[in-house]
Amino acid sequence: MLKSLTSACRLRSIHRLQRIQAHMMSSHGEPEVLLDKVGRAGVITMNRPKVLNALNLTMIRQILPQLKKWENDAETDIVIIKGAGGKAFCAGGDIRAVTEAGKVGDSLAQDFFREEYTLNNTIGSFKKPYIAFIGGITMGGGVGLSVHGRFRVATEKTLFAMPETAIGLFPDVGGGYFLPRLQGKLGLFLALTGFRLKGRDVQRAGVATHFVESVKIPDLENELVDLKSSSDAEVTKVLDSYQNQSSMDSDKPFVLDKHLHNIDRWAFLFFFLNSGFLSFLKVVALGLLTALRAARGSGDVCISQWTEYSVAYKQDKQAFFFLFASDSELTFLSPNRLFSASSMEGIMHNLKADGSEFAKKQAEVLSKMSPTSLKITYRQLQAGATLSLQEVLVMEYRMSQACMCWLTKTRVPSGIHQPWRRCLSRVWTSVFPLWERRT
Repeated sequence: MLKSLTSACRLRSIHRLQRIQAHMMSSHGEPEVLLDKVGRAGVITMNRPKVLNALNLTMIRQILPQLKKWENDAETDIVIIKGAGGKAFCAGGDIRAVTEAGKVGDSLAQDFFREEYTLNNTIGSFKKPYIAFIGGITMGGGVGLSVHGRFRVATEKTLFAMPETAIGLFPDVGGGYFLPRLQGKLGLFLALTGFRLKGRDVQRAGVATHFVESVKIPDLENELVDLKSSSDAEVTKVLDSYQNQSSMDSDKPFVLDKHLHNIDRWAFLFFFLNSGFLSFLKVVALGLLTALRAARGSGDVCISQWTEYSVAYKQDKQAFFFLFASDSELTFLSPNRLFSASSMEGIMHNLKADGSEFAKKQAEVLSKMSPTSLKITYRQLQAGATLSLQEVLVMEYRMSQACMCWLTKTRVPSGIHQPWRRCLSRVWTSVFPLWERRT
């Protein structure tokens, strides 16, 4: 009886997958992505406006080879990517189809993520100017198609978010690379909470490189296509000129402006780490730490800690920043330490202890997210801060496959490194059932 019931459920999953795949793979008379050559520019148009230009495997397999072709084509100087319909650049990937595929053992769950991340890496290493017009909704897969390119142009219609912790996943498509490289802990805040940035704030946060009013985008595109010299400097000059003509919301402060000191107690430190005072700051920071620990009678550990910080500093400023900013013994420098903690538990403790309306709101938001996703995301960004984009995408592919295995209740693939297998299996079995019951 149980065996026949299992077989029936599996058969229904297969039929559902076939319907979804047919929907994903068919064009319904309209190409899902348009690949045009306009003058010396390659123009990519995401052409699924009815589903907010959601990215599927068919589209990936069309865009990737064309990008490689344009990169090596002497007659192509720049690439522009945009979304059709006006409502979205790209609202994400088709996770439903991927999940259904995993349930019946279909390879789509592996193929989609592998080829999507390969496309993300190709965009990140693209040798020619790559310009993304991210008007409208830009989430998930849409972020991967844009944020790794050299130029990202937001409009007043742009809505950016990485909402994956709310659905039991993590901010992938290279989120582990670009998010920790935003100002201070802003990237971690966006990744954990799924906070939505709109319009000019997308550029102020550093996700977009420019802000241009949507009515000016057609003229901007025409001018870029007509450029006689398509160097980075020339493209920047054109984009800057259009941004200077766009005054919409310029008088309004950044939506998180009054909360940045709460999100990151090290905002001032991040500034200095990226300025000319690096050596001075290094000496002062290590001196403070050593003096504090010596006063507490822990002088024995000072030398090893000093060595750890010095090595991190020499190898990568970001690694030094993360090591230093996560040291709980330096919290005396500021009471505002909400998202600067060495663990997710620390962040939740900070939020609950703070008592401000902002802290209460974020604690409430995080309480609705997958606890496992929050922990994985925290670790992902911490590790990604010191990795290259390619290394992050390799890490995220392994993570994606482990996540798909839990979501579909299948075995963790042997390709997942053993530490990840043990960690994820242990956390999923203990935490996810609680999240399922609570939601």
